[in-house]
Amino acid sequence: MTVLLIANYGPDKQQSMARIADLLESGLRSTGVKVRVIRPPLFFGRILPHRGNLGKWLGYLDKFLLFPVILIQQARDCDLIHIADHSNAMYRFWLGSKKTVINCNDLLAVRSALGEFSEHRTGVTGKILQHWILVGLRRIEHIACISEATRKDVLRLSGRSEREVTRIYLGLSRAFQAELERNLEGNIAEADSAGRATLPPSQIATRATSDSSAESEVHDAEEKKSLQQILGKAPYILHIGGEAWYKNRAGVLEIYSMVRRRLGASSPNLVMVGSPLRNTGGGVVFLEDISEKTARRIAREMLGFNRQRDVIVTSIHWGGNWDYHIRDEEIRFAHQLIEHGIAVVHGHSSHHVKTAEIYKDRLVLYGCGDFLNDYEGISGYEVFRSDLTLMYLPAIDPRRDQLVETQLVPMRIARFRPNRGAEADAKWFCGLLNQLGAPLGTRCELASNQTLTLHPFT
Repeated sequence: MTVLLIANYGPDKQQSMARIADLLESGLRSTGVKVRVIRPPLFFGRILPHRGNLGKWLGYLDKFLLFPVILIQQARDCDLIHIADHSNAMYRFWLGSKKTVINCNDLLAVRSALGEFSEHRTGVTGKILQHWILVGLRRIEHIACISEATRKDVLRLSGRSEREVTRIYLGLSRAFQAELERNLEGNIAEADSAGRATLPPSQIATRATSDSSAESEVHDAEEKKSLQQILGKAPYILHIGGEAWYKNRAGVLEIYSMVRRRLGASSPNLVMVGSPLRNTGGGVVFLEDISEKTARRIAREMLGFNRQRDVIVTSIHWGGNWDYHIRDEEIRFAHQLIEHGIAVVHGHSSHHVKTAEIYKDRLVLYGCGDFLNDYEGISGYEVFRSDLTLMYLPAIDPRRDQLVETQLVPMRIARFRPNRGAEADAKWFCGLLNQLGAPLGTRCELASNQTLTLHPFT
């Protein structure tokens, strides 16, 4: 059996959906199913990346003009089509009689387009797109929903029968499942022996404002503490959600305040990832995005472990995949880490090499790519050359934490092993790093042995 798995368009930066596609692929392969992964190619979208509405419309050309041609060709010899995200339900129109299943996370955008949410109005083109998605869902043979609420919405809006719509909860990876079980066992044991305790609001780094126009601040004493120091062994709920209206972070706080009023001292604390909200009450901790305060705190904590001739490296999983853009906030954060004493900023997440920078005689790697992966044969992002990678060999003076030299060795991934890159690969990397590094004042030089060296502009 061969399954064609349709993943999301890379520049849309839907990281959670990219991970879902990866998990589906690895899970199917583990059961012996042949899987082919395809996604809309990045062609027109390269012209004006990150340029607002115009860039979005160029992306539509990739998704709805180029990709259907690829999809028709790739689907011919497949037994089943699996669309990883319901927002791509419109691709059903190009699949003919092929049996198709789809994952559906929620229909909030569809419901908004139908006018079900007074707090958010969808534009004309958005309504057209969501109608297209809903019509596609009505044609797909089977829909797998991640919650009962989503399943009820699908049944109500699509007119599908009960047997055509199932609920399958998202699973935890084995690592998370094992950690969850350990934590539960530990909490139960502690509850049996000493009861559940939580820190009083005065000891939690809550965010509050006395004036509606004031910026939310953390008390200096609390800011210097790590999350573990703040919370101790007290139980807590971790909430991760973006700033989009339908994530309803304010609603999460409202629900939590009700829980806290009902449970009192036995209620867990709430840790929210993202920018702080006002009027939080007690028991709430915010883990902010990349800011100067965060950079200062991280550097302070890391330098606290520093011994003589140690070199402090900050490793950060950040940024999007399948583009070369580095956000201004990421550049500022890396610079702030360097200015507060970090010797090397090691950035990673992208499956391909991004730019590097020499800043104040210290090394910043914004995206190192994958040194080894199993992506061979996956189409759609060939332009980024994820089959090529680099060995980073920095020489650092530990007395001053300053960079002496940075040598890069081009490698090529083939048959699940890294191999030394060819001369053409080294030249390609040199041109890429010079192009990407120029705005950051960093250049690349190609040596006769096909290695690369980074230099600051002088």
